[in-house]
Amino acid sequence: MLESANPHPAPGGYARVVTWVDTESKQPLQAESYDVSGKNMKSFELGSVQKIHGHYEVKDLKMFNRLTGSWTYLDFNLKDQ
Repeated sequence: MLESANPHPAPGGYARVVTWVDTESKQPLQAESYDVSGKNMKSFELGSVQKIHGHYEVKDLKMFNRLTGSWTYLDFNLKDQ
């Protein structure tokens, strides 16, 4: 787990982000962002990774905005070339 803190966040910005990292791939598995009052603003969840040229690359992820109740899905077209 990695915790990042922003001592001077912009209004409405992240004051703290907690990230869980896979020890083998060194890729983030999940992250939670918080505002200055400690309210959870967004959740990020890694779907899968793909090893390309010896490095792990994010293949897909999803984000949940707790403030709006909306989801965002990202799917990357990775090529092993």
